[in-house]
Amino acid sequence: MNISTGYTSLDAGWNYLKPGELVLIASRPGMGKTTLLTNITRRASLKVKCLYFSMKLSQQRLTSRFGALPFLVNDQVELTPTMIEQEIKFHKPALVTIDYIQLMAGERQQLIRLLKKIAVDNNVIILTSSQLSRDLEYRPSDALRPRLTDLRHSVLFNRMQLDD
Repeated sequence: MNISTGYTSLDAGWNYLKPGELVLIASRPGMGKTTLLTNITRRASLKVKCLYFSMKLSQQRLTSRFGALPFLVNDQVELTPTMIEQEIKFHKPALVTIDYIQLMAGERQQLIRLLKKIAVDNNVIILTSSQLSRDLEYRPSDALRPRLTDLRHSVLFNRMQLDD
């Protein structure tokens, strides 16, 4: 079942969120990634079961910042892909949100591959965020817009496909 993000332009560009996908939202620090992830998860939770992993903010902080949360929250500070998969198997959500990937232990490129495999194996959507390097802030003012190469220094890009 495809899931709407609640944002018309994202749904049009992504053709909705689909089971088995890993979607990575990346931007510089302080640009609203947590707010976007929380809003997408909140809107999706009106139709499907959602599980939100927050290594950045406690459940209490999330609630005080965003109000009542109509989805399951796991705010363990240290998470691994194995722990995430166990929670997915137990709760059986349609959407899993992870805020954010740099806080997980392990080499990021490997984490992305493992999370994509978990999404495919469990037929869930995994939505995660990543911070881009602040290096781009030192570019000339006409080149401040992030590029795909900026993500290479952080993690691999959006909607990775596993080789069959």
